[in-house]
Amino acid sequence: MPLQHFDITDPTQLVSMALPVRAEIIDLVSGLGPVSCEEIASMLGKRRPAIHYQVNHLLRVGLLVPAGTRGSGRSQVDLVRTPARQMRLNFDAADTQTRANFERYAKLAMQRVTRLLQRAFSSGSAVVRGQRRNTLIAQSTCRLTQDQLAEVNRLIDVLVAEATPRKPRHEGAHYLLTVAIAPVEAPK
Repeated sequence: MPLQHFDITDPTQLVSMALPVRAEIIDLVSGLGPVSCEEIASMLGKRRPAIHYQVNHLLRVGLLVPAGTRGSGRSQVDLVRTPARQMRLNFDAADTQTRANFERYAKLAMQRVTRLLQRAFSSGSAVVRGQRRNTLIAQSTCRLTQDQLAEVNRLIDVLVAEATPRKPRHEGAHYLLTVAIAPVEAPK
């Protein structure tokens, strides 16, 4: 049984997440639960050998863990999962190398959002209004007191917890939820 939370604190793990395909693999496996390399390759539209190499790397650094097998005999495949339902970045912002890798990961996350939005609009699957809205970008530059910032962080935690996979693997549609918060500092 996976943990509820896994804090990514090891700099080698953050470096590993700064590569686009690895970040996508972690996100996909986190959202789907135990999967095989073949399934990951199929969902990402990549070749299995390339995905196998990346999955092995992620297993070595502890961002994926073995999750048993499926099938039997020659059709038996190894499965992987994330160490926890929620994977959280937790690092020292004073470490310039780690910070650079975090910034690279943030850039990759925003680029992925852009690609998926473009795909949703092209396919006609984007719904931008109403209770069944599945496509949204919201941004607000504002002033927050410490109490308001604490409430925003509490609400982000609730949102992430709600989006944490709990459903059976084939139930519901697959969505990407990306949340960012950053202080706005006046130029010096």
